[in-house]
Amino acid sequence: MRASILSPIRDVKVDRMFFKRLLTVLSLTLIKGLSVFGLVLVAQAAGPWYVSPFGDDGDDCLSAGTACQTIMAAIDKATPGDTIVIAAGTYPESLVITKDLTLQGTAADQTIVKALGGSVASITTTARVTIN
Repeated sequence: MRASILSPIRDVKVDRMFFKRLLTVLSLTLIKGLSVFGLVLVAQAAGPWYVSPFGDDGDDCLSAGTACQTIMAAIDKATPGDTIVIAAGTYPESLVITKDLTLQGTAADQTIVKALGGSVASITTTARVTIN
């Protein structure tokens, strides 16, 4: 029988399941390590967004002091899952909502949305909107 340089390699049995488990553990360890250092990006809502009849749509709308003037401006700035906090007042606008949002009025009996020649709000069938 001839000896070959490759014969020791042929005699080694590879445990494929062991390597799959090892790769899984290494992957999870890498992800955990990255998250500790803040390197894993997770989608998050950016709000809450604030609206006041005395606000300005050019502001960032991220606090009561820098509130948007219109609900629609806050809706446009919001990302799915955000909350829009609406101060008491009258808002002469029609809303088009196409993403999941929570609209939270600070005084339900004193917060009025008056439609501009149509419906008060149009909500797409895929959007989930909570009104408090």
